[in-house]
Amino acid sequence: MMRDMRGRVVLRRWMRSHAFDLVEEAINGEMSALSAKFNTTPRKITPLYIKSWSFEGNVATVIGKQCPCLLRIIKIAAESNKSLKNSKKDTSVVGIC
Repeated sequence: MMRDMRGRVVLRRWMRSHAFDLVEEAINGEMSALSAKFNTTPRKITPLYIKSWSFEGNVATVIGKQCPCLLRIIKIAAESNKSLKNSKKDTSVVGIC
């Protein structure tokens, strides 16, 4: 169905209405899992914990494992923003026939 142009349009139109719900559900699940990972108590924050703490080990790696959907969205948004900044604005006037 996706190979046929008309079928593709119909299928994508139908899928789009459900896609946002699926993405929202996935990100909510990722955020819940992340909250559970980052939830700590003052008793767990010891001098050894502080000395061994690193952004890469304690944050980046955890987020990378827990939030693949959110990270993909952020990466796409960052690439889009970067490409907008790097693209040259077409200021030429196009004639109308």
